[in-house]
Amino acid sequence: MNRKQISKFAQKVNFNKPVEIEYIKDKKYVAYLAKKTIYINLKNIENDLEMAWILMHEIGHLNTTSTKLSEMEYNAHMWAISRANELGMYKIKRELIIMFKYWLKFNWNSDKRRYIMAAKIYFKNNS
Repeated sequence: MNRKQISKFAQKVNFNKPVEIEYIKDKKYVAYLAKKTIYINLKNIENDLEMAWILMHEIGHLNTTSTKLSEMEYNAHMWAISRANELGMYKIKRELIIMFKYWLKFNWNSDKRRYIMAAKIYFKNNS
């Protein structure tokens, strides 16, 4: 996706409300949300499908709340899965679900602990 397509996709996913997107070059990050802006490193994203599910997850943060980091990641991801389903974006929905499995492989002693806990919540609720 080019920048125009990214903005158009994000707006569609966000109920046709504009989404502020900034492009970064910091190799440490793929994407993150700060305040109400999504920051994306295009060089760390391999293809349009990956871009789509990452955007949906980050937009999920705009549309959900939580005080715990693990619940914040879980709620955002579940919002993204639900929204992908509503929009008939089944490949993206499948990729989002696959990400829960991937998150279980993260190292517990890293800054990714909240993703591991979010995945555990998902599998506990969907077993």
